[in-house]
Formats: sequence, structure tokens, C-alpha cells
Amino acid sequence: MEDNENVKQFLQINWQNQIEKANISKEKLIDQLKEYGLDSKFLQKEYQDGKFLYIQSEEFGISLQLESDILNCVYIYGGRDKKFKQYKGFLPYLINFDLTNGDVVKFLGEPSTRNGGKLTSISIAYEHLGIEFTFGTKNWSEKDSLIEFICLFKKENNASYKLCGNCKNPTNNLCSRCKIIYYCSASCQKEHFQNHKEKCKQYALQLNTQV
Repeated sequence: MEDNENVKQFLQINWQNQIEKANISKEKLIDQLKEYGLDSKFLQKEYQDGKFLYIQSEEFGISLQLESDILNCVYIYGGRDKKFKQYKGFLPYLINFDLTNGDVVKFLGEPSTRNGGKLTSISIAYEHLGIEFTFGTKNWSEKDSLIEFICLFKKENNASYKLCGNCKNPTNNLCSRCKIIYYCSASCQKEHFQNHKEKCKQYALQLNTQV
């Protein structure tokens, strides 16, 4: 029973908030896993002569990337990977792994960057939210491909990533309720709100209850 409670507490961790905290070290993460009695479930793998360290669990579907022994980003898997099972814990922005690439754009607006296609799986990123989605397709014309995994990283405040969720024009104006999507004008907000309204209030509630 105690193990189950420890797992539940671990799965309630808001990794986005953890990343936003300054300088979370390898030692602190290991101690955290030991507190939950889960350190034996995680393996450590080094890359590039130790510059990058991954503390990961295939069973829990999560990989913590550290650069120079400081938490840099978190990979969370949707159960479609050959090794990693689906992560069952807390996900930001009301994400679930039944969402498609079309759904993500519908709810979060146009992404600030797009990568992949042809030879590699497509991915879209929202740097101002600190999240990237990778999908199970290499074809940008497909709009119904499910999320394979997400990557959480430190939010970027660079002006180049502050783009209207409807038309991608530069802007500093966030949706006043949810503080998630940028809009460059009232007309763009009105045009996109038909898609956004389903999640806007829920985003705002989640934002207000995060600790």
C-alpha cells in the first residue's frame, strides 16, 4: 500500500514546474526518487562523455535529461515507443496521449517552430510554454497522428516565440483568461476562439491550481 501511495505521489509531480526551478541537480533528483522508493526503477545513461545524463524508467515512461548534472528537460512517452510504456502522471496544458497533431494546434494555436518530415517524425514546439510534441508520422499533411512523446523544457521569453496562435504574426498579447495563447488582434482571437474556447477556461483553472 505504501508503494502505491509513493507511486501516486511521484505521478503527481509537475515536471514543468520542476524545470522552471533553478539548478535542480542530479543529487536532488536521485534523493527525490529515493524518497518515493523508486530509485531502483530508474537507470542512468551517459552520452557525449558525460555531458548529458538520462535518468529514465521504461516502466514509468519518463526520461529526465540532465546537462552538466542539472535538469535540462523531461521526455514523457505515450506508450507508442518500443521501450517506454505510457506515462500515467500529471501532464500540463490538459494534454493526453489521445490527442492528434490537429487537436494540439486546435487547442494551443499555431506552434512557434516545426521540425521533421520526410525522413523523421514531425514535431511542433511552443517555446513560450516550454513544450514540444512529437507525432507518429513523417507526413505534414496528416492531421490525425497521435502524440508519441512530449518534451518539457524551460520556457522561452524571447520575442521571436511570441506569435499569434491564429496567424503567427509577432505579438505580446496573451489571452487574458488562460495566459497560454498569443493573439495579435481581436479579429484573430475571435476567429480562433471557436477552437480555443473548449479548453480556455480549463487552462485557466489548471494554471490557478498549479503549485
